[in-house]
Amino acid sequence: MKQTEKNLEFLKKLNAKTIEFYESTRTPNISGSPQRVRMYRFKNHVVSKITLDRVLKIVEEELLFIYPKKSLGGYSIEGYEIRDLNGEILFAFSKKNLHPGANLKEIFNFCQTPQNNLILTELKKEKKFFGGPVRGTFENF
Repeated sequence: MKQTEKNLEFLKKLNAKTIEFYESTRTPNISGSPQRVRMYRFKNHVVSKITLDRVLKIVEEELLFIYPKKSLGGYSIEGYEIRDLNGEILFAFSKKNLHPGANLKEIFNFCQTPQNNLILTELKKEKKFFGGPVRGTFENF
């Protein structure tokens, strides 16, 4: 098995421990019809420091990108998503999934790397992902 396949498989298995998907409906505006959407919620699995370090190394090696996930109201960062170049979520985690000593703010700096923002810019052009480059501060993103 190639290293890339092993890395992606590792992220997907870890993802199954940190999130669960469910179906819901939402109405985009007051005159619209309800739409079925696929959402997820975070489980309680804690990711160790060694595992988180490996995850961030895989993001750099495999040309994946990491993006802040905003809370439902959009007022704060509640976690992060790691996606491939097609926009598929490979691994998502929240504050409750982090080991003691890790915090979401430190990981935000990782999102601002030139490589990460270049990938995000290209995916936005191709309409594969709608979030823009990560700029600013953790508190004001």
